[in-house]
Amino acid sequence: MTFKDFFFDKQFNEITTIKSWNGFPKHKEQSIAEHSHLVTVFTRIICETLKIDTQRTLECCEYAMFHDYDESFSGDIRHPFKYNKFNGLELRTTINEYVIEASKQKLDDGSEIGNLLLRLITADVPVYCRNVVKLADWYAMLFYLISEEKLGNRNVYSSLEYCLEATRSHIKNYFREYSDVVVVQLMADFIQINKRKFSYDSN
Repeated sequence: MTFKDFFFDKQFNEITTIKSWNGFPKHKEQSIAEHSHLVTVFTRIICETLKIDTQRTLECCEYAMFHDYDESFSGDIRHPFKYNKFNGLELRTTINEYVIEASKQKLDDGSEIGNLLLRLITADVPVYCRNVVKLADWYAMLFYLISEEKLGNRNVYSSLEYCLEATRSHIKNYFREYSDVVVVQLMADFIQINKRKFSYDSN
């Protein structure tokens, strides 16, 4: 694959046009690429906060950039369906296997760019890396929902509660030594949001 091939590749361009938050009433659209950018920024901040070494930070940020690449094939799949206990895992496994096979067919051509992209897309990343990026993923979702709330979107509150609880749970499970400071700040932010919600509901 040449740089020109990559620049005009339909699949890579899909992540700039396919929208996140499928089926969610919103004021401002967000593409998969925009979400992935936020996740990468939060990943870098988390790595700095946790004093993760340079090599591991690079691994985490590379994974963050392409963590939702499979959605360029499937589109955005809503959380209640993606993570339900009946067929969510089977769905994600099937999509992931398809993405890996399709990527190998396209990128495994011996070129430097092809090898790089194939590594980024199909990498079997360490557990610590997945945990850092998942936390960044929750932060990115909260960031977007709070921005929607500031725009006057009153449909965000149940999703905010869900994401906040998931973020708190993830911090407690994997970053316990930092949980008090981070969760207290999250709760303070959410209290302010609920105050605004109360003022909306009273009108």
